[in-house]
Amino acid sequence: RLRLSISPYLASSQRWKAIAPAPFPVPQGQSIWTGTEVLFLGTAPGGKGTDAAAYSPRANRWRRLPRSPLESGTQFAVWTGERVMAFGTIGTGSGAPAGVASYDPSTNRWTTIALPKPPVEHGIRWESAVVMGGSVLVWSGWQITSTGGPALAGHGTDLYAYDEASGRWSLRQPTGTPLPAAYSEFWTGSAVLIDGPAIDCYNCGPGGP
Repeated sequence: RLRLSISPYLASSQRWKAIAPAPFPVPQGQSIWTGTEVLFLGTAPGGKGTDAAAYSPRANRWRRLPRSPLESGTQFAVWTGERVMAFGTIGTGSGAPAGVASYDPSTNRWTTIALPKPPVEHGIRWESAVVMGGSVLVWSGWQITSTGGPALAGHGTDLYAYDEASGRWSLRQPTGTPLPAAYSEFWTGSAVLIDGPAIDCYNCGPGGP
């Protein structure tokens, strides 16, 4: 496996700084800043499982993390303020589980999170996520093919909210209009701005975010 070369940029001095080389191959795929460490998640050798590692800029040290329980690898991950929430790469629509797992740096442990219950025939194929206060909003694409004609087929996106405190999912569908795909999302502190086929807004008041 290729070794990842990392050099932090110090804005105060406008200089790059060499860091301690990792004593092991660093997983390549997702990187998340926790406030004290950079966590790296990447598909394990052989394509099964997710390897993980962490680097502390203050201590200039690397450490191995336990392997994630996501057998299919990690599609993307977000930092909730206390934990990393990672989403699997393969959706239930293809017959494999699109798992979800969280990593707690304080205990150095992964926890498997139960999947939400999708609408009938939609399945789950994770696309993107954003942290909104104490909840994580997650977009999941779906597609239905039917031999009964176009009227019975379709595709779209479901929006789920995961409440970290209760560990429960809820389906957040807007009423009256189809839910567009989301390419990237931004939490403003009061609303989520969505960059998709058109700029949209979730949790916006009458005057916007």
